[in-house]
Amino acid sequence: ESNVTLTDSLNVEKASADFGELVITEVFADPDPPIGPYTDEFVELFNRSDHPIQLENFNLCDASSCMNLPDIILESGEFIILSSGLFPDSVSCYSSSGFPSLNNSEDQLTLKNSSGMIVHLLTYSDQWYDDSEKQEGGYSLECISPDIICGEDYNWTASIASSGATPGYLNSVFSQDL
Repeated sequence: ESNVTLTDSLNVEKASADFGELVITEVFADPDPPIGPYTDEFVELFNRSDHPIQLENFNLCDASSCMNLPDIILESGEFIILSSGLFPDSVSCYSSSGFPSLNNSEDQLTLKNSSGMIVHLLTYSDQWYDDSEKQEGGYSLECISPDIICGEDYNWTASIASSGATPGYLNSVFSQDL
């Protein structure tokens, strides 16, 4: 006999994520030359669902490696930065030596939930910068609208932030209108 109640079952179910509820919203693949304070590669995740998501046993993978995400709950509307480096205290960041090395020109990133199901898939390219100077490094690629989860090239562009990136904050190119 189980001690799990209906309420417990609902909480466990809502702690996971379905496709498109947790999305990649910023990729900083080429920090050199540094434009601002960010000197390490990172990926920003955003919880666009209406419920908290337990990140334990989630993975961020590229073609060569996977990073296990931390045992934390990401509230609805919150960001987390995944990196191999450290970020200011004001930014929610999980730093790990297991962070995948991001290819500067292009890479495929896969975010999988604790059941191994794909939550978000992004195949980015340095052509998305639409700016040859920013394409040389120091600027992140930012998602324009996190509500368009399958619009790759037309929903991404170079950051226009003076720091070259906006980790943990609303993207500098954010717009609801594409």
